[in-house]
Amino acid sequence: MEFKKTLSNFLDKFNSNKIFNWFKEKYFILSKKKYVPFIFFMYCVAFVMFFYTLIRNQFTIPVSGDFTLQEIPFYFNGYDDWWTFFKTGKFVLWDDSAMLGVNNIGANSFYYLFNPFFLVLLIVPRNLIPQAQAFMMITKMVLAGLTMKLLLQKFKLKEETTWLIATSYAFCGWNLYYLWFNHFLEIAVLLPLVLLGIEYVIKDQKPLLLIISIAITGLTNYFFLISFCFCGVIYAIFRYFQNLKYYSIISKERKIDKTMQIMDIRIEVILQGIFAFLVGLLLCSIIVLPCFSVALTNSRVGDQTYLTNLVDCFKGIFNGQGFKPFFDTLFKWDYDEKRRLLYPLIAFFTPNVDCFDSLVFANQGYDNAYASCFIYTPLLLMFIPCLIQGIKKHTASTIVGTLGMLLLMFTPFAYYCFSGFTNVVYARWYIFVTVISLLFIGVQYDQREEMSAWYLDLSLGIILIIYGFLLYKSQEGYNQEISNLKDMDERTIYLYVEIIYVFFLYLYLRKNYKKESLTYDMRYLVAIEAVVMCNITLMCQGTASFTNLYQGQDNITEEVKIANQINEVDKSYFRLFSTTSDRDGNNLAMIYGTRGVGTFHSIYDYELEDFLDWSQVQYGGRNGWSMGVHEKRINLDEFLGIKYYVLKSDDNNVPFGFSEYLSTDKHVVYRNDNFIELGYAFDTIIKTDSNKDYYKNNGETPLTYQSYLSYSSKETLFNEKAYLTGAIIYKEDYDKLFPNGNIKFNEVNSINQISEGIYNTDRTLTNSLIKIYYAEWNNEPYFNNQFTYKGNYSYENSKNLTWFSYMDIDTTSLNIGSECSTRGKCFVSIQARMGENLKISLYGKKNGQEYLITSDTHMKHYYNKNGDTKKQRGFYVDDQVTRIKIEVLETMDNNRYLLKPYIAYEYEDTYLNQVNKLKQNPLYDIKHDVNSFSFKTNFDEDKFVVLQIPYDKGWSLKANQEDVDIYKGQGGFISFLAKKGETNYYLEYRTPLLSESIKIMALGTALLSAYYIGLYNYALSKKKFLELFKVN
Repeated sequence: MEFKKTLSNFLDKFNSNKIFNWFKEKYFILSKKKYVPFIFFMYCVAFVMFFYTLIRNQFTIPVSGDFTLQEIPFYFNGYDDWWTFFKTGKFVLWDDSAMLGVNNIGANSFYYLFNPFFLVLLIVPRNLIPQAQAFMMITKMVLAGLTMKLLLQKFKLKEETTWLIATSYAFCGWNLYYLWFNHFLEIAVLLPLVLLGIEYVIKDQKPLLLIISIAITGLTNYFFLISFCFCGVIYAIFRYFQNLKYYSIISKERKIDKTMQIMDIRIEVILQGIFAFLVGLLLCSIIVLPCFSVALTNSRVGDQTYLTNLVDCFKGIFNGQGFKPFFDTLFKWDYDEKRRLLYPLIAFFTPNVDCFDSLVFANQGYDNAYASCFIYTPLLLMFIPCLIQGIKKHTASTIVGTLGMLLLMFTPFAYYCFSGFTNVVYARWYIFVTVISLLFIGVQYDQREEMSAWYLDLSLGIILIIYGFLLYKSQEGYNQEISNLKDMDERTIYLYVEIIYVFFLYLYLRKNYKKESLTYDMRYLVAIEAVVMCNITLMCQGTASFTNLYQGQDNITEEVKIANQINEVDKSYFRLFSTTSDRDGNNLAMIYGTRGVGTFHSIYDYELEDFLDWSQVQYGGRNGWSMGVHEKRINLDEFLGIKYYVLKSDDNNVPFGFSEYLSTDKHVVYRNDNFIELGYAFDTIIKTDSNKDYYKNNGETPLTYQSYLSYSSKETLFNEKAYLTGAIIYKEDYDKLFPNGNIKFNEVNSINQISEGIYNTDRTLTNSLIKIYYAEWNNEPYFNNQFTYKGNYSYENSKNLTWFSYMDIDTTSLNIGSECSTRGKCFVSIQARMGENLKISLYGKKNGQEYLITSDTHMKHYYNKNGDTKKQRGFYVDDQVTRIKIEVLETMDNNRYLLKPYIAYEYEDTYLNQVNKLKQNPLYDIKHDVNSFSFKTNFDEDKFVVLQIPYDKGWSLKANQEDVDIYKGQGGFISFLAKKGETNYYLEYRTPLLSESIKIMALGTALLSAYYIGLYNYALSKKKFLELFKVN
């Protein structure tokens, strides 16, 4: 009694609270508005779904993987670019925060640049971007539900049914599967609008919504514009034929009413549909054309393997090859067919578990052929009853629609077609499957009073058979480990739980099948299941600790302050190196607000491919989209214009020529005393093939080529020394510049001219000098410092090493750094994969006692791969290295092994001789602005200049107001022939095809205006027209 009285008093006080009453009053008023209760309900569900993650991570949702690696830094970058525009009036067309620089519109429109859901966040303070991003993620789900509700209302569904279906769509498996691709969630908002726009054309002959939704889709994400166009056309054709009877009725009514018809309504609908798609595409062409011009240079798009094969097979039909190759290309998977034929069943019938793979199969690598289209168990159970009802009511259209969807899902054509026929298989179009499935269920669900109860019995039987089949298949050798689920047994448990839930839900639906309250109950069942599935997805995919993200928020905050301090003082054009910007933070320059030397980005400057190859910048080799300069390689850092090193306080592996600039609690900043700004002037030419040509030549080796074509590490170092030796130009440019062989420049004709001064140990480092020691853990949780000597280096001895195992190398006889006393410090490059977590320590001797000269891990991450092509690690010593220890910092399983650590080295005096020569002919009076540079030269003789700015077709150069031809030097950088004497240069960037796109967009605007002006004039003169053409 006392408790009840206390509780009653508390509630009375709470109800009398002015603030509470104010909120209650406002909610009562707003609840009368049409969509406010629905939006409020959706926000409540969404916040409950993410509640634990938000509370634990400072109100952010840091989904592990691409979200923290890309999405968070990207928003900082876009924020800075737009605020630069607001402050200067100049839009950033060339963005140099990601891997040396990139076409901003061409690269970043795919992710965020003109995305309205991103642009809204420009009003928040910069430091709150991660929190605003989390709120917008939730908002996009809510808006997806709202746009789906609008689409459902067009079909005149019951209000409660629209709530149920819209809730399922807002939090569907597709949205949760792509949580780590934050820029995909807005697509779930836009697709219902596109389909609703099609409905307005088909039903009401009103194209405006379709035009606007197509245009916004193009501005938001041009990749899905392709999918929407293909899916939209399919949907429009299907719905058009479904409405033919309706059109006949309308035509008859018009004749009876003696309404003037300019044309038959069936033709009018077709023309309006074509007009709407065309004008929508024209309006977003300002983004789409520049983006496509960049995307088509990507090998994943440009090769068009599937489309080429399909066309070739079609031609083969008439060349005697028959139909089989053509039909095989259309209907058979060319890779992992058994698994991919199961993907549609898994995607539709099983809950989502993470952003990487499925409940049934765990993938070793990310497979784009899979995505979730799960619509929650209550509606899954209703799918078969609705299908039977649809066949009874609309036999032809239901059968055609169902068979058509099955054909698209189980054959490869749609996976390529809806992605623009790229050579990567994408299941991203499954959002279309989700919308169509829910729309179909919603339309039939409202007629469930006509459905027999045995429909539900059959549904349960089919679902259980499919689950049994998938359980059987899951045991066929696919039980591989995935993140946060130790093995497939744990996934199987989840599937068993789902089976039990299906059965009990079936019993509930069977009992309440005809009740009006069923829809209301199902909505809350969907909401509860969404909360569960969301948290399982976040658990299995993993969420980073926001506090510890990027080596800790304290660390990143301090580095941002350091970057701001440097930017305020130093107005030169430079790049900054930070050890935090490793493979787990390739895009951190975007958060710092500095020029980047790394990126994880699907679209970068593909003109840099040869350079990235020659210096092993990409992790996965050529055409990889994860890359960075992390290894402290002095010649590479010098060429790229790295002026500052931001290192942790305990990091003593500092390149020579860098002196301490400032220090903080956790960091020391070093400045490059040999920094050369913007570019280099050469009197030497190095003629080479492109790497693409190298693969075709089958023999003739250019002076620069991919290092992984050789077992040794030396070629990469030769390439980087070549960057400072002469201008590296391609043969075709050489022939154009010097057609008669009349060249005034020195030429490098031998690799020896480049490699002079680099010493390597290819022949002297024998296996007998390398000992392997295996750390014995003996199943104990803590290491007790016991090692077993495994023998000299060999593949067998160096594989599957446990944590703290190490490789011990006696380097006394190799003379590494033996001349430091007379030649200065020594740069030592050790071949050891960046894909392995290793600590490498270099030791010397003083007075007979061994001491540590330097050590470095370079980075620590969780991408361990033997296939990693990055393997040159830089060290700096001032004494002879007598021993090197390479220690494993994470157990190497699955037969991963340590490379034989070939070693090369170069003395400081060699480097300084090269740099001092370049300093004699500097670029000076350098000024840089948004999208432009100006500088001067004053050479005694003609020089070939190579800038530190990547080549792109958008760059134009003028010398004393006259156009200058630009070439690609050093494998991907702006280069040009500079005449002797004093010259003023102006370099400017303009996005390729942007001006043409503006004209095309203006054409679209003119067509849209003309259409509605015409309609307006027609409406004004309608009475005259009716009188003039009146039928007696």
